[in-house]
Amino acid sequence: MFSFLARHRGTIVGFLMLTLPLASLWYHGLNHKKPTVYEHVLSRMTGPAQNFMSSVIGSVSLVWNDYVWLVGVQEENHRLRKQHETLSGLVQDREQLKKENSRLKSLLAFKGEHPELVTLAARVVAKDVSPFHRVLRIKLSAGANHGIRRNQPVVTSAGVVGHVDRTVGDYAVVKLAVDAGSRISVDVVDRDIKGVVSGSGDKNTYLASFVADDPKRKIKARDMLVTNGEDERFPRGLVVGYVGATPPKQKEAGRLYSVIPAVPFATLSEVLVVTSSVERIPDMEAGP
Repeated sequence: MFSFLARHRGTIVGFLMLTLPLASLWYHGLNHKKPTVYEHVLSRMTGPAQNFMSSVIGSVSLVWNDYVWLVGVQEENHRLRKQHETLSGLVQDREQLKKENSRLKSLLAFKGEHPELVTLAARVVAKDVSPFHRVLRIKLSAGANHGIRRNQPVVTSAGVVGHVDRTVGDYAVVKLAVDAGSRISVDVVDRDIKGVVSGSGDKNTYLASFVADDPKRKIKARDMLVTNGEDERFPRGLVVGYVGATPPKQKEAGRLYSVIPAVPFATLSEVLVVTSSVERIPDMEAGP
């Protein structure tokens, strides 16, 4: 018996390897009411591995879904950021256009209020700024080639900017009303007081000074100073500035008042150069 098994061991093993799986499949294919011993053993052997693989696959799936979600959120965030930048740029452009439109309307209104002045509009293309961020001089987009001449007044709807200091081709350089060497003959509104506004030349602030012809006359803070035309440079009736709240200093020429200029030099964008003027003659009403 043993010699028979020894001689045919290979054949017997091959036969069992072929028939046992087929028999197992046939047996388990039958309709059983209860799980078989084989199924119990197989379930105990493969159960932990299946649970482990299920947990791993679930975790990988969760991580992958989170990754895909995060990528989608980043793309959406990038798209929204670009959209926000575009809209912000449009809003800023709109605000700039509104401000420019307002400034141009003010200049047109000024021209309407002063029909006796022949003016040329120009843009501020450059500013000479001190280390203290004080604008020292401005450069305009109009010069000798446009009929601009030295000493011509430069104004805005707010008041006097200064006068043309020199011209170079298509450009002109302006000396501001607060610069050293600038002198403007003015009247104190509603007080019948005359005087001169002189630029301080201070490189830190925009200040000028005012000396009245009659030092005994009382002048108050915030009194308006307007050109009277007596210096033969600036036309009559242009606002130069306002008397400051600083107490006046006593000088040989009289009391020296600080002057706050009417024009915001730091934000100038457009100006008017007065090329000529005609003295207005008041209308004479005919008597009865």
